[in-house]
Amino acid sequence: MSIHNVKSEKVDYKSALEKLGNSTKLYRIILVGFRSKYANAYEELTALNKEKKYDEACILSHSLKGVCGSLGATHLEEISRLLEDAYRHEKDIPDTFFMDLKEEIQLVLCDIHHILRCMD
Repeated sequence: MSIHNVKSEKVDYKSALEKLGNSTKLYRIILVGFRSKYANAYEELTALNKEKKYDEACILSHSLKGVCGSLGATHLEEISRLLEDAYRHEKDIPDTFFMDLKEEIQLVLCDIHHILRCMD
C-alpha cells in the first residue's frame, strides 16, 4: 500500500508532504519524532498545569504546535496554539480542554501509525 492511499482523518499528510518537497524520508522523521517525543504530551501538560509551571507548559505547547504544523495535524496544531496562548498569559486550563487534547493526540497517533505502516 502506498502512502497516497492512506485514509487519514486527523493528519493532512498530502499537504505536509507538499510543504516538505514530497520528501517521504523527511516526513517519516517528523512522524517518528512526534510519536516518540509527544505521545505523552497530554500527561506532561496536565502535570505542568497542576504545578502551575506555565513557562514550561508554554514551551511544550509551542513545540507541539510547531511539529503538528509540520506533520499536517491542523486541529491539534490549533489546540496547541490555544494552550500556548493561555500559558503565555498564565491562565489555568479547564479539565474539559485537556480531554479534547488527549483525544486529539490519540487520534493523531493512530493516523501516524497507519501512515508509517504504508511507508514501509
